[in-house]
Amino acid sequence: MILGVLPQFADKCDKWDEMSSGNWAYLLTEQPQFADKCDKWSGMTVDHWLNLLKKQPQFAGKCDKWKEFDGYKWLRLLEEQPQLADKCDWKKFDDDALTSLIREQPGLVGKCDLKKLNGNNWRVLLEKHPQFADKCDWEKLDGEDWSTLLRTQPQFSDRCNWIKMSSDDWAELLKYQPQFADKCDKWGKVSAHGWAELLCEQPQFAERCKKWKPIDEDDWLWVLCYQPQFADKCDKWSNFSPNTWCNLLGDQPQFSDRCTAWKGMTASEWAHLLAKQPQFADKCGVWEQFSGSEWSDLLQSQPQLADQCDWSKLEGWDWATLLSKQPKFANGCDFDWLNGECWAWILQFQPQFADRCEWLKLTTKDWKSLLEERPEMEKYRSRLQTAIQELDRQQRTKGQTVSNKKPPKKKRSAPAKKSADSEEEDFFFS
Repeated sequence: MILGVLPQFADKCDKWDEMSSGNWAYLLTEQPQFADKCDKWSGMTVDHWLNLLKKQPQFAGKCDKWKEFDGYKWLRLLEEQPQLADKCDWKKFDDDALTSLIREQPGLVGKCDLKKLNGNNWRVLLEKHPQFADKCDWEKLDGEDWSTLLRTQPQFSDRCNWIKMSSDDWAELLKYQPQFADKCDKWGKVSAHGWAELLCEQPQFAERCKKWKPIDEDDWLWVLCYQPQFADKCDKWSNFSPNTWCNLLGDQPQFSDRCTAWKGMTASEWAHLLAKQPQFADKCGVWEQFSGSEWSDLLQSQPQLADQCDWSKLEGWDWATLLSKQPKFANGCDFDWLNGECWAWILQFQPQFADRCEWLKLTTKDWKSLLEERPEMEKYRSRLQTAIQELDRQQRTKGQTVSNKKPPKKKRSAPAKKSADSEEEDFFFS
C-alpha cells in the first residue's frame, strides 16, 4: 500500500471507502494519523489487532476482539505493550507463556498466577531474574533443574536439595562449578561419557575417576584434544578412525607417532589437517583427489603448498575466496571465469584488482555488497554509468545519420521469450 510508505500522497487518494479492514490495520500500523478516516474497526480480526496494537497501543479503545486473544497472542502483545495488561484474561496463559512473559516484563509478575509454574519454569525465570527467589516454590525443582540453575546462579546452593541430583546432573554441574565437589555423593555412578566431559573442563578430578577403560574412542578424542596429559590412560589408540586422527592431530600433533591411519584419510580430511598442521604434507598421498574448493581453503592458510596444487580444478568462486586472502596467486587465475559476485567479494578485501575487474558483470546486488564494505568503489560505478550513457548517445546519433533508404522487409517472428534468469538479473544501470 502506497500510503504506508508515502503518506504525503493522501490528498490524491479517492479509495478510502474501498479499503479492507486488513488494509486499514496495515496502514494505521505505519501511519496512525489517518485513524479519523477509518470506518472498518469492527472488521479487523484478532491478528489484525495484535499487529496494530503492538506498534500503536493508543488504539486499544477501538478494539472489540479482546475475548478472542489466546495466551500466545497476549504474550506477544504484552511483551511489547505491558500497559495493556488490564485488558488481559490471565487464565489463558499456560506455564510456559507466563514464564516467557515475566522474563521479558518482570514488572507484570504481580498479575501472574505463579502456582502454574513448574520446576523448569522457575529455573528459566531465576536464571534471568534471581530477584524472584522469594516467590519460588523450591520443591518443584528436580535434579536437572538444580544442576542447570546453579551453573549460572550458584548463590542458591543453600536452598538446593542435593539428594535430587543424579550422577549425570553432578557431572554437568561440576564442569562449571567445581567448588561443589564436596557435596557430591555420586562419584562412583558417573558414566564414562560423563567423566570424559567433566575431565575436559576440570582435569583436577582425574584421581576420582575409576572408569578410564569404558571411555570410548569418540570421547577420548575430546579428552585428548583438551587434556593431552591423560594420553597414558588411553587404551583406544588402535580403534581411532582416520577422521578421529585427523581431528586429534589438528589440535595435538605430538601424537603423530601413534597414528597408523595416514593412508585411510580422505582428501577432505587431509585438507582439514594440513590447514592446521602443514608439517604432515609429506605423508599425504591423495593430492590428486583434492577438489578446487579444498585447494582454495588449504592455500588460504598454507600458501607454501601451492606446488602440489592442480590449478585446473579451481573454478570461479574457488578463485574468489583464494584471492581474497592470497592475492599473490592472481597470475594463475583466468579472470574470465569470475562473475559479478566473485568480483564483489575479491574487491572487498583486495581493492588493488579494481583495474582488472569486468564491471559490467556486477548486478545491483553485487554493487550493494561491495559498496557496503568499499564505498570508495562508487567512482568506478559512476565512470561506468557515464561510459554507458555516452555509448548510448553515440549510437542514437549514428542512427540519425544513416540513409533514409528503407531496409528490405523481413519476415516477422515472435519476440524472444525472456528466461526466468534474465528477468531476475537486475543490473545496476537498468
